[in-house]
Amino acid sequence: MESRGAHAPTTAPSECARPAKRLRSPTAQPTALAATGPGDGRDGPGMSTGHEEAKVARVDASYFGSYSHLAVHEDMLRDTERTHAYRRAIFAAGLGGKVVVDVGCGTGILSVFCAQAGARHVYAIEASGVAEQARRVVAQNGLQGRITVVQGRVEDVELPCAQVDVIVSEWMGYALLYEGMLDSVVCARKRWLGPRGVMLPRRAVLLAAPVSLGPTWRDWRDGANARSTFWQSIGNEYGLDLSAVAPLAQHCASRGVCVDAVPPESVLSLRPDVLVDIDCREVTMETLRRRRTESFAFKCIADRPLSGLALWFDVHFGVTDESDQDVTLSTAPGAPLTHWHQTILHLDDELEVRQDAWVKGSITISRPDDNQRFLALHVSGKVEGPPVAGVPVPVACFSKSWNMNDDNY
Repeated sequence: MESRGAHAPTTAPSECARPAKRLRSPTAQPTALAATGPGDGRDGPGMSTGHEEAKVARVDASYFGSYSHLAVHEDMLRDTERTHAYRRAIFAAGLGGKVVVDVGCGTGILSVFCAQAGARHVYAIEASGVAEQARRVVAQNGLQGRITVVQGRVEDVELPCAQVDVIVSEWMGYALLYEGMLDSVVCARKRWLGPRGVMLPRRAVLLAAPVSLGPTWRDWRDGANARSTFWQSIGNEYGLDLSAVAPLAQHCASRGVCVDAVPPESVLSLRPDVLVDIDCREVTMETLRRRRTESFAFKCIADRPLSGLALWFDVHFGVTDESDQDVTLSTAPGAPLTHWHQTILHLDDELEVRQDAWVKGSITISRPDDNQRFLALHVSGKVEGPPVAGVPVPVACFSKSWNMNDDNY
């Protein structure tokens, strides 16, 4: 697939009440990315046997089925920052005479770019039903002899060649790792990429920073509270007491991950911390699937309430364009807006911080056992300072879990 199916980045409202970009039907009504707590994430898509294999098959059927809807592909093609970045990288990568695999080709636009950039042949692999549309796009652009669309999972399909020179894929999800598509890219690399082969992108970095969101945080809190209030009051309409459901509604709503644009002035630290740094040429499936805990430490630059953390990613293609500039794609606050926006982890209560205070803690990232394409997150930390006589002063502690998925319940 080309990317996640969010709404057009130039006009999209907050996605705090929006479904997952890929893991949903594009015709469904918006729902929150719900939170239920961290899992240990021991297995990944495409592995295991018996009931585990059946579970993976069910997850993948839903996942790829969502990509049979054109609305998803329309949304991601509207993201011109993303698509032009890939085009610049492809034309700068020296593809003349090379064989390319496009993992998750969607409607085939990246494959067409590769052929236009001089690739000898492109194998465009797509597991969803949109593969037929990719074939039509290829034919419409007169490239039938240089692009072969292969429908199926990377883990299952066979190619007529033993080795390729380049793998291109737009695999990134919310918080970089959501959806687990990088697993399939690694599988393709292990199966077909030659020893001197090129990965596009070459490197991906997940970053985090503390944020102070002001009215946006209050709107989020009020929305979460309204979900609980609904169950406490709606029973009166029918002469019943439905308040027993209120705690679950509050839990799901208050811990839902939000995807929204974070204004750069909302960031409370001068620089973000790197949580995950992936070399796409070297990363292993085992590394991707294991539970990881990363620490962070941010020095705050203003006296403002801490609303939570924002996550985003940058990808580096490892090539330079005609202007001798490194080709990168950033989803940071203040960068040109993409359909990924930023991922916001709201705290249940804002914490007052002062300039030069430190926000320190850790974030645990794992995959829930019931769906390896989702992400489980847990953040714990504390606010210290500013120092008194050089000694940090504990101010407040926080701890919260999220499970990034496309269900409210």
